[in-house]
Amino acid sequence: MLLLWAFLYYFKKKKSPLQYGIPPVLMVLSIILFIVSFIVGKWEGIGIGAIGVSLFVSSVIALIVISILGFFEGLKKSLAKEMLTVAANISMNWFFTEILK
Repeated sequence: MLLLWAFLYYFKKKKSPLQYGIPPVLMVLSIILFIVSFIVGKWEGIGIGAIGVSLFVSSVIALIVISILGFFEGLKKSLAKEMLTVAANISMNWFFTEILK
């Protein structure tokens, strides 16, 4: 899980679209591992199944966190832009009201 977070953090820094592609690929891989665990059976199958389930859970959590962080980053940028626009409008209104007096 820590390795997955490290990859996603690296790709997030670069603003790469791969940050949204890696977790679904790992989800598919974990489902395949889980199915293979039934074929292998016995204790080895239980181990493979546990790895598959933990990989699936960590991929889902990583995808949710990356999506939420991307949403808040976009929200922050749009809010900053809107605040600058409002501040510019207020200062322009004040400037013109003082000149027109």
